[in-house]
Amino acid sequence: MAHAAGWPLAIALIAASSALAQNYPVKLIRMIVPYPAGATPDLVGRTIGQELSKAWRQPVIVDDRPGAGGVTALEQVTKAPADGYTLLFSAAGVVAIAPAMFKATAEMVRDLEPVSMAAYVPNILVVNVAVPAKNVKELIALAKARPGKVDYSSSGSGTPAHLAGEVFKSLSHADIRHVPYKGSPQALTAVVSGEVSMMFSPVTIALPFVKSGRLRVLGVTTKERSPVLPDVAPIAELGVPGYEVVQWYAIFVRSGTPHDIVTKLNAEVGRILKLPDVTEKLAAQGANPAASTPEQLDKFWKSELVKWAKVIKESGAVAD
Repeated sequence: MAHAAGWPLAIALIAASSALAQNYPVKLIRMIVPYPAGATPDLVGRTIGQELSKAWRQPVIVDDRPGAGGVTALEQVTKAPADGYTLLFSAAGVVAIAPAMFKATAEMVRDLEPVSMAAYVPNILVVNVAVPAKNVKELIALAKARPGKVDYSSSGSGTPAHLAGEVFKSLSHADIRHVPYKGSPQALTAVVSGEVSMMFSPVTIALPFVKSGRLRVLGVTTKERSPVLPDVAPIAELGVPGYEVVQWYAIFVRSGTPHDIVTKLNAEVGRILKLPDVTEKLAAQGANPAASTPEQLDKFWKSELVKWAKVIKESGAVAD
């Protein structure tokens, strides 16, 4: 009978949760992006946010909060009410890689709940045109001949661009030096200007410089070629067997958000990612739509946390 006494309360809570989901959203939604404006996650997040706003007739504001290993952005999400009005749109760097490098990040990602995978983007290895290496093998030879003199930029410590370099360094035994910046646009500008030699850059921001001849592309970080650069082979086929680094983006909310709201968000994101206009916009940004269920994202996310913790430990990568 003790259990029965609690049933009315449980039923009331379920009913309240369902009512919240039916009415959701009734006000502005903030989408927190732990990267600077103009970076690929910002561009992809805005594309999805605009469609959410159209569908629900509520403003969806993209709020870029770069820096501090993702802690600045994560604080905005994990300290907000668990009501679905504060979303995190993050790349793997903050939610899967940084936790192995930053204690604060590791603690905060435990307070996240997966909503849906959004997209994945191959990175490309680009070098300043003054770098004498014309292909991956020549780049490795150059780095070995000039230990510590060939440097690579990234959008910050613990980001996929950083780890892409560390994995390359580990597998090729090339002595390259990491130089972190505040975001991908700044890191790429450093390569274009010759401040650093190379970068494992998102296709989106590097492509205009490749097409204009201001950067030379040597390879793609994924096992498959990029649709926007079909003539560029995977780095794994160009002298670094086994090399693969995939950049992915996903949506999260604070843990404890009502299940019905998570389900509603998931369904809408899945619908949006199938829209021809959205697919076209993402393709222009070098991104491939990749919707998932919350459960699929949760499983994949956990496997990525294990994978990158192992890579970081084996490579000796540290926060610069």
